[in-house]
Amino acid sequence: MSASALFMFVGLVGAVLGMRYSVLSLVPVFILLAAGVALVGLVRHAPAAGVLADVLVVGLVLQAGYLAGVVANHLMVCARAQSLALPRRTRAAPAVEP
Repeated sequence: MSASALFMFVGLVGAVLGMRYSVLSLVPVFILLAAGVALVGLVRHAPAAGVLADVLVVGLVLQAGYLAGVVANHLMVCARAQSLALPRRTRAAPAVEP
């Protein structure tokens, strides 16, 4: 998996977490992702500085995705509240002929 695909996946995971869960859900997800990135770095014999940079970028992208998810959720809630606040159109009662 390329780095850009990994970062897009992590950003989407962060957005889903932001729309559904609290901020504390980022901690276990970050630990799992950091362990995965470190494992891939060890398998590929990457330098430690590169693996550390990848872990930091994954954490940053995860948090940015979470923020985007929270903002998207907020905008959806505001749009829903605004649509519920508008008065509904009422149908005119059909005219009854005598």
